[in-house]
Amino acid sequence: MLVAVVCPIILLVYSYTAFDLDRALARLYLKVYFPGSFQRQARMQADPIVTTLFRFSFDSLRTLTWSNLMIRLTMNISFSYRLSRLVEVIHQRRKKVRTTSSKLAQIRSQRPVSRWMGALFAGASIFVLVYTSKCISDSQSDCAAYPACVAFAYRWDNKGVCPCLALVDVDRAPKTYAEWTYPLDVTATVKALAISGDLQVLQITNRQMKVWPDELQRCTNLQYLSLYYTNVEIVPDWFKVYHKLEFLDLQGKFGGTNIVRMPSDAFSKMGSLTFLHLGYLQLLPTLPSFQGLSNIKSISLALLYSLTSLPDLEPLGKLQRLELVALNSLQELPEVASNRHLTHVVVWQAQLCCNGFIGECNTSHPMCNGMSESDCFPISDRLSTESQAVLAAQPGVCDRHAPFIPTAVAPLKSQIDPCGGVLYRQCRDTLIPTKPVGICLNSFFQVIACTSTDLSAIYGRQQEIFYGVGRQCNPEEEAWLGCV
Repeated sequence: MLVAVVCPIILLVYSYTAFDLDRALARLYLKVYFPGSFQRQARMQADPIVTTLFRFSFDSLRTLTWSNLMIRLTMNISFSYRLSRLVEVIHQRRKKVRTTSSKLAQIRSQRPVSRWMGALFAGASIFVLVYTSKCISDSQSDCAAYPACVAFAYRWDNKGVCPCLALVDVDRAPKTYAEWTYPLDVTATVKALAISGDLQVLQITNRQMKVWPDELQRCTNLQYLSLYYTNVEIVPDWFKVYHKLEFLDLQGKFGGTNIVRMPSDAFSKMGSLTFLHLGYLQLLPTLPSFQGLSNIKSISLALLYSLTSLPDLEPLGKLQRLELVALNSLQELPEVASNRHLTHVVVWQAQLCCNGFIGECNTSHPMCNGMSESDCFPISDRLSTESQAVLAAQPGVCDRHAPFIPTAVAPLKSQIDPCGGVLYRQCRDTLIPTKPVGICLNSFFQVIACTSTDLSAIYGRQQEIFYGVGRQCNPEEEAWLGCV
């Protein structure tokens, strides 16, 4: 009963109390920031370690494999049998109390269980306790040297290898120029924790990992992969082994080379993938085919400056959200009429918004500057009428009121040092001296640096303070934003 009933209840209570998301802040960001903005993604506001532990706790209640199903059925059948026997004993005892002595002999008595059977159950219980204790102590000892391993399997005799399930090493706000320029190299740690092949979650932010360790090939059960600012440049040819991957988030580092090539069949076996985000891979010329992404629901592409076209979207029958932000060289879109579940489309700052592919050709637009009228798309090459109708119903497609996104550049030392690692401090942006006021931000989880180009960030923080949501304000540093 303890395992079959009580433990799931305890896990549900733990998950409910441990996982905390500031929903008021998430709703505020939806009002303040433009559709397609990084800040509107609620998953970016949640603590990555707490989120990972919540997922593991909650998934433990789900029946995901045949072996798991058989174990649960056996446990529940055993519990039901023991409960029925208990009810039978209680019923017999009550019947004996109500029955006269002359009829007592006629009552069927319960057949006693032999002692050896009881000894067998007692021995099995002792073995389970000893085995479980040994598995826990061995795994804790093997993983003690890796604090970034926030969840691991419990096994007997791991031979010194940590059976890590989740590697989360995240620094969302580096404070100094040195931390940003020379981040901690975690390649050796990833190698060591991938040897067992148990990794299901790999999340790294502001850490160095220029190459994919070959040991990651063993982690075929990987479900969650997020790499931010790791300086990795090439996605390996064996990347498609992650056929159970559900979440993929790759973000390049401003000022770095970043990923320049992905295998053409990288997504061919990823039928479980539901979320895909690629950001600031400025030298990546083409994307892998989307063939194979049968369960994808959300695709977000941002700051892919070299991308001129997208793969065919027709195979993505379950696609619901498509966000294309600052794809400056994107000249056209594939047909979307067959994507029946597509309800949210954002195209923010792309060449197709002014080259005649959607609407009129406007060569004076910043994205089409330098084009001639002869370079505009002829009417015959535009999208089908059905696809145009789908896009016309989306207010976020080529919105003329959308703010211009300047070309991304790496923060300078002269922008980082004045902040001293303090968020929301008032500063003067040395990159744009004509702007009198700047704010210290960790934009997109980069180093805390002074910026004066993101005016929505100043307004957004003012709204946070006004409504009392988000990070508690510091009166000494944020008085200029209304903090008292």
